[in-house]
Amino acid sequence: DGRPALELELTLDLAGWPFKCVIDQVWVVQGGVEPILFIDDLKSGKTKQPSTFQLGGYAHALQADAIGHGAPLEQIAGGFYDARAGSHDMEVDDLLAAHPMTELRHRAYAAANMVKAKAYLPRVSNFGGGCTSCGHRAICPAQS
Repeated sequence: DGRPALELELTLDLAGWPFKCVIDQVWVVQGGVEPILFIDDLKSGKTKQPSTFQLGGYAHALQADAIGHGAPLEQIAGGFYDARAGSHDMEVDDLLAAHPMTELRHRAYAAANMVKAKAYLPRVSNFGGGCTSCGHRAICPAQS
């Protein structure tokens, strides 16, 4: 509706697979000629994000929601706010172009097929006890 948003919950249908997201912040900022939306994803951990795919998914969900309200969005910018450094990281001027819908659909289709096939990939982690507290550690291929 044109107002900045905090903790905005949206769901985008990707090839029958729901992409659920909670966007930390959405701001209206001055673009080149027109104001644009800026997705601000807040991070406080030590690990840097591997890519801006998460932000791209958020941008498509935001665009789909805006179209549903009669306000198509042409450009959505975004970045990660690193609370430890007090600065933004990996800012992208046009998330919709950086992560086209074809990429989102492909990743959703691949994920859906992996779940259907029960082909779960291990995710090595130290967070919250991570791998050391996992009940499957003895049979995990990532812990060999």
